[in-house]
Amino acid sequence: MHSFGRRLCAIALIGAVAGGFVSAASGATYTTLNVAGAGTQSGQGTTAQAINLGGSVTGFYEDSGGIKHGFVWTGGKFKTFDASAGNETSPNAINDAGTITGIWYPSGGSFAHGFVRSAGGNVTLFDGPNGATSTSAFAINKDGLIAGDASSNGPAYAYIRKADGRFTTVAVSGARGTIGMSINDSGMLGGHSFDQSFVAHAFIKPRSGPATIFDVPGAGNAQPQQGTYVPRLDNAGAGAGLFVDAKNVSHGYFRTAAGAITVFDVSKAGTGAYQGTVPTAINRAGLVTGYYIDKNGADHGFIRKPGGAFVTFNVPGAGTGNRQGSIPHGINSDGVVSGVYVDSANVNHGFVRTP
Repeated sequence: MHSFGRRLCAIALIGAVAGGFVSAASGATYTTLNVAGAGTQSGQGTTAQAINLGGSVTGFYEDSGGIKHGFVWTGGKFKTFDASAGNETSPNAINDAGTITGIWYPSGGSFAHGFVRSAGGNVTLFDGPNGATSTSAFAINKDGLIAGDASSNGPAYAYIRKADGRFTTVAVSGARGTIGMSINDSGMLGGHSFDQSFVAHAFIKPRSGPATIFDVPGAGNAQPQQGTYVPRLDNAGAGAGLFVDAKNVSHGYFRTAAGAITVFDVSKAGTGAYQGTVPTAINRAGLVTGYYIDKNGADHGFIRKPGGAFVTFNVPGAGTGNRQGSIPHGINSDGVVSGVYVDSANVNHGFVRTP
């Protein structure tokens, strides 16, 4: 299946900005983000992972040597950083205060570790509880609560890390692994677990109380990586996610805070295996963004409005071949989308889409 990140029309050029260009089409403005020092070979370049209310974007760039480094883009200017000097850095999320979280990899090592970086640039490295040997960090809320997963030579378990460094863990009984992927401002955790057949099952856990595990009707359950994946949560407790059916086609879903589920697909999405609709983020107004994979394997961006209407888009410069195209990763409360597009040479470029 496609992962939540990278799989994981005439355009009028109207000006240049630091790190890229600004283009306008179909009523939206596109800003390309290219970090100086990013590699220009296939698979290299700049990837925008998340955007906050103020429009600050975080992500990573891969240099010509294949090493990943973090960046934050604010007010048209880049600030690059490494969580740990000489090692790889991959930011995943930024909150409205500008605090960033993500993962870093030791040079030559195979296990990930977590980090949190303050708006002022101070970096704290951390590992999950219970003697974790591998730690991932995927989301952060306004209070600095971080959601991720960790493992200690056994099944992965989800965690919430408080700003003071204390942890709460969540593990679905009998699962091969439990992954925490999303956390809203009330501290509600969204994630998924894998059963003994590596089929995914989504869960939502409020800050206090037990987790609710659910499967979207139509989700496959016979092959590894089928099933229902994490809902990205808004502050009301609603969420958007994806499920993979028995034919390995991806579909989007929206789940209300009360548990009602609406399945959705972009009409232009392919219907073959490893094609379909992949939501990646939801904002406070209920706008869902993501991408769909067409019948040729190319990616295209979409925004789904609360009433169910879609806006689809292709970032200027995006390729049209297999595994090329536009992949949104984040959307803020103003409807500004950040993500990555892959050009015809398979080089990555970050983008910001402003409505």
